[in-house]
Amino acid sequence: MLSRIGNDMNAATYPPFIYQAGITDFLTKVPTIAETADKDAAVDLLSSSPQGVILVVDSPTSKKVTGIITKSDLARLNRKPPPVTAKDLATFEGVVGIRSDAKLWQLLRIINGDNKRNVILNQVPVVDNDGQALGVVTRDMIRDKIESVAAMY
Repeated sequence: MLSRIGNDMNAATYPPFIYQAGITDFLTKVPTIAETADKDAAVDLLSSSPQGVILVVDSPTSKKVTGIITKSDLARLNRKPPPVTAKDLATFEGVVGIRSDAKLWQLLRIINGDNKRNVILNQVPVVDNDGQALGVVTRDMIRDKIESVAAMY
């Protein structure tokens, strides 16, 4: 699993030091929204997020990640009863995140399915030691960054 980042990428083609890199080099800030915020506010925020993801936090002050909303979660808008809050719209069960002090090899394991949900992920929330939202790392960000570093060697 560790050797696969994307459909056509094999870890054997990259310098080994890349996998010891910290994940903050791959981190992108994304919008956050409180669990209690209106679902319409969450949809508007998601539509303006270049990464197509927002993190749901317990409150605007503590910013502890409790969920994630991606474009695929918009299907919940059609369920009965419809969602009312950001929490209703978000994926909360089994949200997989990673601490900012993790290494790339650990992130690759998680994103490739070695996680508590046993599923391949396209994005992973990044949190500090207190669980506060720092941003997200996506599969595309990892691929692009590794390709640019590897091109130098």
